[in-house]
Amino acid sequence: MTPLTPWSLRLEDIASLRFQELRPGVEIHVLHDAADGARVAILRYASGASVPSHRHEGYEYIYVLDGAQRDERGIYSAGSFVINGTGIIVTIRNLSFNNNSGIAGTSIDFQSGAALHIENCVIQNLSHNSPYVGIKFRPSVPGAHLFVTDTIVKNSGTPILGSIGGAIVVSPQSGGTAQVALNRVTVAKNVFGIVADGTGSSGGINMTISDSVASGNSRDGVLAVTPSGGAPIGVMVTNTKLVNNAFGIRSIGPNVIVRAGDSTITGNGIGLSFSGGGTLLSYGTNKVQANGSDGAFSGPVGLQ
Repeated sequence: MTPLTPWSLRLEDIASLRFQELRPGVEIHVLHDAADGARVAILRYASGASVPSHRHEGYEYIYVLDGAQRDERGIYSAGSFVINGTGIIVTIRNLSFNNNSGIAGTSIDFQSGAALHIENCVIQNLSHNSPYVGIKFRPSVPGAHLFVTDTIVKNSGTPILGSIGGAIVVSPQSGGTAQVALNRVTVAKNVFGIVADGTGSSGGINMTISDSVASGNSRDGVLAVTPSGGAPIGVMVTNTKLVNNAFGIRSIGPNVIVRAGDSTITGNGIGLSFSGGGTLLSYGTNKVQANGSDGAFSGPVGLQ
């Protein structure tokens, strides 16, 4: 792939750009056109305009500047960054996503690809439009990887409409599986903090959360949930602090196993909870105290 030449473009500059008609109601301004077919362009849609169903060879990134875009997978409001492309590896580094405008529903939405790396980012204020999520990782291919390091996600989700949305939601779609590593991540003042959701796939989720903090979330610090027939889920929580949430850690549903070691669970409404066949295991090195109800682990896991 041909590297892109850096350029600078402010939102207020767009009005002065020359657009060409792509099809009725849709105009295009090409920013970069590489010899190998890679293209960067701004599309301007009239209200209600659409393009026919089509496929992209290679990869596709979409950043919604204004209004909203809809496809078969959802609606993407202004501020949404959508990632599609079989086999692509994407790195997002040193960026701040701040939805002060109250428009965006998701900051980063990964739908297809090999891997997503998010490093040293701040994502906040996803609390005005559905789905109210900071990072949504929903691959439709097996073996997709998510790596998040040195990143803060805060003030995401809405407690008004049934307590939905949150900081980091991993929910593979049909045929997809997810391998997730979260290291030095802070999720604070969201509805849900970190969620592994097996509802949409029968494939698996394997998640490790290390050296991280989940604090002040109105629902769960860490939640792993799957229905009967849903994806099996394995979550490792190590050297992590889960404080001042409604629930510290919850494991819900068959084929869900959460293991915790060297972690602090304190100040939560309920520290530990497992139900519906979910398993919540301890290495015996955790500090669980000063919660409204500490709850309990379902059993131990031996050290090796």
